[in-house]
Amino acid sequence: MMQKFNPEKTKYLKAVNLALSVFFHEKKAQEPLDLENAEQILVIDAGRIGDIVMSIPFLKTLKRNAPKAEITLLCARWAEPVLKGQGLVERFVFFDPEAPGSLKEFAKTFRQVNTIRYDAALEPRGDLRYIFLMHFCSAKRKVSYCYTGGACLLTDVIRPPAKTVHLVEEKLYFAKQIGCRVYKADRYPKLELSRRQKKENEDFIKSQGLLDKQVIGIHPGASLKIKQWDRFEELAAKLAAGADHVAFLIFEGPGEKEEAYKTAQAARKCGVQAIISQTGLIQYIQRLALCNMVFCNDSGAGHIARACGATVFVIFGPVEPAFAKPYAKDRVIVCSDDSLACKPCFRTSCLKVRQSGKTGGQPQEVSCECLQKITVREVYEKYRNVCG
Repeated sequence: MMQKFNPEKTKYLKAVNLALSVFFHEKKAQEPLDLENAEQILVIDAGRIGDIVMSIPFLKTLKRNAPKAEITLLCARWAEPVLKGQGLVERFVFFDPEAPGSLKEFAKTFRQVNTIRYDAALEPRGDLRYIFLMHFCSAKRKVSYCYTGGACLLTDVIRPPAKTVHLVEEKLYFAKQIGCRVYKADRYPKLELSRRQKKENEDFIKSQGLLDKQVIGIHPGASLKIKQWDRFEELAAKLAAGADHVAFLIFEGPGEKEEAYKTAQAARKCGVQAIISQTGLIQYIQRLALCNMVFCNDSGAGHIARACGATVFVIFGPVEPAFAKPYAKDRVIVCSDDSLACKPCFRTSCLKVRQSGKTGGQPQEVSCECLQKITVREVYEKYRNVCG
């Protein structure tokens, strides 16, 4: 069975759950949820950008099965630019799951959340931290998985799937367990641009001379260094060599100026147009939608690009692709080395370190071995197989 949680954190959370069970005893519901007549539903999902894209099928399914309900999403701030205008969420309430919290900020968040009395609060990830937060929400029913504990805080405990599945499938399984019917049309994440966004893209294509060109997007960055392949510069040169009617869009995220510049320069040296795109999240989504194909690390880029219709090549380091790759019927090409015993890994930095200097030297991180084993040739060959 695929490992889903960091075993060290799981051990800690089980101890926390044992302590919570002494003080909290939520009465369990006896009746099924009445989604058809629900008027207010709270969903808690504080995931990263890719996680938010993967939540789209769940939110679509919930909307279809609870047609009268207004959905409030308790989330990180980046969820709004991704989901706004998709017709899935009526109200966003923000909190930062990674910021050092204060009681004042905690109280402020829950004052906003609890201006409404909810028919149900749903936490479809089974994360004990957010199950605990949900306990303080004003809701008749509080529903979640119970992977790492929290049953004492819930009115409805959802039994997890028998085997670990993709994050999208896991949330759709959750939807079925609360009484939803899942339609085939809702199973895959899809992002729709507004009329204004489409017009801005048309203007961008004209102004940059991209009308007759295949646009290849490359985002060399990632949220964590451990997920960041360091050979996009070489890959761009190989893709550009001898290419006709091709242009590159190089996406630069926060702190990624050097990687973006080097990648763009590698393409330009081959005589190919390369535009560096440095924008906010809304325009980032728009410009990914311009691309015919996108090369990226295990990050939100692949999820957004595929949801917008592009073919994506995703380079995976320590994370298990079968669990978190962009979810689609086709046109998702994974580059991953699965031979290492330490994979999947849930760390924020690689354990493989070397000593700098002689005696008494400080450990210095080296690039993740999972990524070191993925060659430019391997990625390029997969590209050639797709493009013929």
